[in-house]
Amino acid sequence: MINRFDAARKLAFKIVEKYRLTPPIDPFVVIKTMGFDIEEQSNNYGIEAYSELSLKPKVVINSEFTFLARKRFTLAHELGHIMIPWHNGDVKCNTDTPYRTIEGQRLVDTQELEANIFASELLMPHEWLVSQLANTTLSFQECLNYIGGFNSMIEKQKKQDGGCYVSTVLFDDESEVLHDRVKLGDIPMMTDKDYTVRGCTALIDAIGGAIHHIGNIHKYARNEDVPEHTMFVITTDGQENASHRYTSEQVKKMIERQKEKYGWEFLFIGANIDAVETAARY
Repeated sequence: MINRFDAARKLAFKIVEKYRLTPPIDPFVVIKTMGFDIEEQSNNYGIEAYSELSLKPKVVINSEFTFLARKRFTLAHELGHIMIPWHNGDVKCNTDTPYRTIEGQRLVDTQELEANIFASELLMPHEWLVSQLANTTLSFQECLNYIGGFNSMIEKQKKQDGGCYVSTVLFDDESEVLHDRVKLGDIPMMTDKDYTVRGCTALIDAIGGAIHHIGNIHKYARNEDVPEHTMFVITTDGQENASHRYTSEQVKKMIERQKEKYGWEFLFIGANIDAVETAARY
């Protein structure tokens, strides 16, 4: 039986090979080179884009898009719908929500996930990424440095007075929650099984998502359960190249709001807040 996720990934890589693409890959150029049309239209229905899978396929994208990283991913996603042979009809998309509701049940929309996988492989080909990691002498050592730095910080905090809860979010081209408000004393030592080098760097999405999550917890908690002090420690090389849920401007405003209104502290290690501006190049 065919694994459709693997098939979608292989279809994207065939395009990478055929057109000899290397990152950063511009899906607009790829789509036009392949002979498909792109139209921009305004809509008020929350639809990011849709694909017309007719005899002459085309991509129609929401003209309200201003964040280039999001636009790039959405274009690559729509190309996936065109190229994956079992996708048919007109496909209306929101790449953030690969789900659909049938008779009150929230089900995974496999076509949306397949198109997301296609887009990820097209924009950041796995074989290219492996070759880049193989050609660097720093990646493994950097992992050890980050792991050691995290463990050292946790051990120092354990020696301080007072209670503390820790949330840890690892991020590359997606975010992974390692700890969600776990008591400081219960945080184990991080190992290379927890932290590995993968994919791209969705710095903006990771920060924005974490602020939103912790903010909601504080919002609905009892006053006595809201911590006296909240600190974000962000360890990154600053090379933002994969976010599509938040813009750099949105995250800057979120940080400023939390600092001014609630006294949150943000500590950047390896970069500062200006690093999120690298997103403008993608």
